[in-house]
Amino acid sequence: MKFDKTHKRVVHEITDRYSNRLRTELNPVEIEDIIRRADAGSPADLCRLASELEEKNWDIRNSMATRCNALLGCEWYVTPPPGAQEPEGENIARHFQDSLQRAGELNEFDTFEELLEDLSHAIIAPYAVSEIIWDGPELIGFRNIPGHHFTFHDSLEPRLITQDHPEGILLPPHKFLIHHHTRTCGDICRGGLIRTLAWLHCFQSYPMKDWLAFAERYGMPFIVAKLDRSAYEKDRMTVQKAIRNFGPRGGGVFSKSMEIELLQAGAGNSSAVYEAIITHISEAITKVILGQLASSGKAAGLSGGDAQSKVRQDILEADAKKMEATIRAGIAAPWTAYHYGPDAPVPVVRFRVEPPEDLTEFARTLESLHHAGFDADPEEIGKRFGLHLIKNTMKQERLSK
Repeated sequence: MKFDKTHKRVVHEITDRYSNRLRTELNPVEIEDIIRRADAGSPADLCRLASELEEKNWDIRNSMATRCNALLGCEWYVTPPPGAQEPEGENIARHFQDSLQRAGELNEFDTFEELLEDLSHAIIAPYAVSEIIWDGPELIGFRNIPGHHFTFHDSLEPRLITQDHPEGILLPPHKFLIHHHTRTCGDICRGGLIRTLAWLHCFQSYPMKDWLAFAERYGMPFIVAKLDRSAYEKDRMTVQKAIRNFGPRGGGVFSKSMEIELLQAGAGNSSAVYEAIITHISEAITKVILGQLASSGKAAGLSGGDAQSKVRQDILEADAKKMEATIRAGIAAPWTAYHYGPDAPVPVVRFRVEPPEDLTEFARTLESLHHAGFDADPEEIGKRFGLHLIKNTMKQERLSK
């Protein structure tokens, strides 16, 4: 990875793809070593680990997709900051929203929606970084930069590792957008859920391997061939080949009378131990990421199964606030200064994360009020239900007669 000749844009090299993988077998000793290196300011392997767990662990991948989609599925809009004078604040907000919507649409760069998806990976990773592509004061797109290309050696601020500067260089102002969720003592290397999820993934992999070994040993037939002494040396190799043709490994050749039988061991209840452990850890992973179990019987919410209802409401609102703060400080502030000067009001990107209204309960209330002799305003009811209601005067006259 390096800057282009103008030093305005990061250029990805072909060799960068080979540095994305974590070249180690994950075990408790290695996890502790990766965390120790991150605490010392080298979070590269911790970032690689976060990326790999999203690919390898189906529970993490599913829960992560649910949490990301919960925020990405919310409508976003731009509003002037509180106290901004009209119409200046409204004009700036409208202009900024148009810029975000146009960014990345007609070029090879990422759009604003793709930027939000990239930044959402900071839920697990310690941080997520995207490059802001400027053309003078104009915002033309974004590009994701993998987290392992940054170092925090001798500093709490990130430095970009390039081919010419392996020790890292200071980031140009207003050029990179850095998003993180959890900070401990101001150190963003300790952010994200990766430290907790790494241990859960490790604990889950051991019983999974044992369960597969158990199934291979006791869930498949074991073939035994018995040969008499005179035929043992002569026919042993032939019988061994015949055993291999039966399928999975597992068989033996013995010297006795010539016969072959299949031995099927009873599985018993031993496999239930592995299943219970894996299920427990799977639910723990879901709770860590979503704040609750996301199964159809245990998900909370009014919309019955959509992404927002599967993520705990306070977590969704916190994700939205963190994203809003990152966008305002990293994009809106420099964009506003470039176009309107440093003293202009900085607009705010907001997400509509309010839970949907329970219209079923509202309808029951209306019915109770109607039986009690109260009538609701049709125009107000139409707005609540999204309907255009017209009063049927002919039916009302027939009822009155």
